[in-house]
Formats: sequence, structure tokens, C-alpha cells
Amino acid sequence: RIAGFQVGMGLPIFLSAGKARIKSEKIGLNIAQKKKAIYEGTLKMQYQKAYQEYLKYKETIDYFQNTGLQQNTEQIRIAETAYSYGEIGYIEFVQNVSIAVQSRLQYLFAVNQYNQTIINLNYLIGKN
Repeated sequence: RIAGFQVGMGLPIFLSAGKARIKSEKIGLNIAQKKKAIYEGTLKMQYQKAYQEYLKYKETIDYFQNTGLQQNTEQIRIAETAYSYGEIGYIEFVQNVSIAVQSRLQYLFAVNQYNQTIINLNYLIGKN
């Protein structure tokens, strides 16, 4: 019987190719990290802007709900009463009602923008 064993050793011939690949991967990682930081900053600014819009429209809606809509209703009631008693003409009546309706439209626009801002905020924070 012949008993034997074999010993071997593997040495890479081209070390520089592996080093270059590792170096390029590190550069790629660095670029990706910088892009991530830029994107996070942009996302944070978008969120802050959307939050400021949210506060603005919330304040507008609060005003209309507390006083503005009641004043509009009262303005229309007074215009109808004054017109029915003949104190104002048709043109003045239409102008007064038109102003009140425009104010209500502003309220509805604010509610729409408020809802859109909430949707945008939820999108930016990742909620469905």
C-alpha cells in the first residue's frame, strides 16, 4: 500500500483587479449615502412646507366655522329682509348675496386644500 497526501496553496495572480472593484464599490456606497442624505433633506423640507400649509388652512377653517359662516348666513338674511321690505334694490341684493356666496366658496376651497394637505402629509410620512 502506498499512502500519500497532497498539500496545495492558492494565491491570486491579479490582486489589483479585486482591489479596484472593492474601491469602486466603496465609492458607489459613498455616492448612495450622499444621495440618501440629499433626498432626506428634500423630504424634510417638503414635510415642513406641507405642515405650514396645514396650519394655515386649519386656521382659515376655524375662522369660518367660528364666525365667518355665521356672518355669511346673517348677511344673506339681512339682504333678503331688506329686499323684501324694499329698502334695497335688486342690484344691491344680488351684490350682498354674491359677497356672502364668495365667502362660502373660500371656505369650501380652504376645506379642500386642508384635506389635500393632510393627504400630502400622510404620503410624506409613509401612511396609506
